Amino acid sequence: MRCRGWIVILLASRLWGAAAFPAPDAQERVSHVDVLLDGRAAPPEIRGLVSVKAGDRLSVRDIKDSLVRLMGTGLFSDVRVERQEVPETTLVYVLTKKLYVQGLVFPEHLRLPLRTLRAGLTSIRIGAEFREDRLPRAAEELEHLLRREGYFDSSVRASAEKDSEGGTVLVRFEIQPGRRYVISGIQVRSDLEQDQRKFLRRISSRPKRTFVPSRLEKDLQVLSGVLRQQGYQRAQVEAEEPRFDEEGKTVDLILKIRAGERIVIDIRGADVPAELVRPIWEEKIFEDWGLQEGEARILSVLRKQGYVFALVTSRVEKSGNVLRVVHEVEKGERCYVRGVRFRGLDHLTSAELEEKLGIAPGLSGRSVIDGARIFTLAEEIQDVYRSQGFPQTRVDLLFERQGRAVTVEYRVEEGPRQTVGRILFQGASLFDADRLLEEIGSRPGGAYFAPNLQTDIERLETFYLNQGIRGTKISAEVLSSVSGDRDLVFHIQEGRRVLLKDIVVTGLRDTRRATVLRELRLREGDPLFRQSVLETRRNLERLGIFQEVRLEEIPVSEDERNLLIGLREGQRNFVSFGLGMETKNIPFELAVWENVLSPRGTAEYLRQNLFGNASRFSLVGQFSLREKRGVVSIEQPYFLGRPIQNSLTAWLDLGRWYVKWRDRVSVPA
Repeated sequence: MRCRGWIVILLASRLWGAAAFPAPDAQERVSHVDVLLDGRAAPPEIRGLVSVKAGDRLSVRDIKDSLVRLMGTGLFSDVRVERQEVPETTLVYVLTKKLYVQGLVFPEHLRLPLRTLRAGLTSIRIGAEFREDRLPRAAEELEHLLRREGYFDSSVRASAEKDSEGGTVLVRFEIQPGRRYVISGIQVRSDLEQDQRKFLRRISSRPKRTFVPSRLEKDLQVLSGVLRQQGYQRAQVEAEEPRFDEEGKTVDLILKIRAGERIVIDIRGADVPAELVRPIWEEKIFEDWGLQEGEARILSVLRKQGYVFALVTSRVEKSGNVLRVVHEVEKGERCYVRGVRFRGLDHLTSAELEEKLGIAPGLSGRSVIDGARIFTLAEEIQDVYRSQGFPQTRVDLLFERQGRAVTVEYRVEEGPRQTVGRILFQGASLFDADRLLEEIGSRPGGAYFAPNLQTDIERLETFYLNQGIRGTKISAEVLSSVSGDRDLVFHIQEGRRVLLKDIVVTGLRDTRRATVLRELRLREGDPLFRQSVLETRRNLERLGIFQEVRLEEIPVSEDERNLLIGLREGQRNFVSFGLGMETKNIPFELAVWENVLSPRGTAEYLRQNLFGNASRFSLVGQFSLREKRGVVSIEQPYFLGRPIQNSLTAWLDLGRWYVKWRDRVSVPA
């Protein structure tokens, strides 16, 4: 067999143009379409994803679109098409299934926790998509991690063991740990006069111990924290480049400390912790801003305590290397908020405004707001009025004191109200205006609030999707009418109503296809309602047997789409152990040593997706000196084909068997 033409079109991270494929004859047709998956003939559900069929006109645009759609499914790591003439035109789609990392294997001789090794890997993670080109990067990351853990000049090689049928990869690392060094000495160079030995007792990196850079980083943070506690908020603690002795396999460390100014926080006249203000001064800031921020934090605390009329004056005092931040507090008399009243209300009543603000009086008759919220409530009132169509509302705050009782008064100037005039829908032909008006929140004569427009657009888009219509584009325009109202015009470019042609399910390994199909809320030939697609996704996730659930709509023609259900099954087997103590009698005293205690152990085995129908099997054993018990249970989400979750439980207790069956109706979301 002789190939007269051979063109390979790749779809990678870049788009390719028509020049990559020779312009075909306008009358040329595709004679055959072959689909290969990992070098083998693809199953029917995968072949159905290719939109180009035998008999179609040979079109570069159609081939390019088909490749884009295939990559958009998220099932393949590589997609390409080959054109052969033997002698008829044949297109061969070569697909490479996307693989996922099932596990990471490290050498047993390496004395590092698995969680540390896994945390050091970002390019390859368990459960993530596997890519061959990330193996060298993963090896570099492990070498960097080993250096931080004290293994220098390490060598790492990564390899992959692929299971194409299961769609998983086991990544194995071969590691030569390299050399280790011992700390011979630590010097401290500091602008502070202090006992170095006492200072270094706080860190774990010490002479005659193995040098571990990650441990040294934590030690530097500890020393920085010590200096901050002493008032040096801006202290910098760094380590110079280590000096290695290759022959003796030792290292000398030099720590540099620049303490900077010692910052003293002095809050006078009130019992407010300095830690409330201290973080403000950790970085270089404008002093005026720092004083204002400190005052705001102090007043917030005092007002919550009832000191509504507290005053704070602040200043900065500098003396040598000491910067003293002084906050003088006049707390005043402690008060309580007896009530809140409003003046100037017209559009809303006091009760309605209190309900919207969440400040209705409590059972005692007092207001439920504290002293701090009093000063933020004015802005909240303005926000409420903006949502009601009043963009220019002003609110003033006044107080009325009677002894320790305070009545808060808010004087509201509502200003002019902006209302909605007409609501027009231009371009809509599939639904009348009254039907579309039911889907949005804006109403003629109601409040005009600009953010509501975007909400209305999203509601209309969702409505069209739920009617099986795709490709709808909606925008909104606001027009000022002669009366001063705002007319809303929604420009709608309606899409097309699409039907579901085929349902393609991929990724099943142990799960039966019927288990997936019974969770669908769509059937082939039905309109592609968006709500039904979302319900299908929720139902599949509710089974609890899939690690990933993806639903993609694949265009087949202008009026038809395939629904691709991409699934990735999770782990099926789980084992857990527990160890505790038990007592014969219920302990009524905290002195548990007065009770007779005995050890108690628990072992559990859980098998998910039993029989491939989302059933669950569990076996629990409980052992102690007093009793031995075994519990076996099987749970199923369906009973006789109906969504009734049921379980069968049996347990053995000291040689006696008990069996219990229960069910409950599960209404699908």
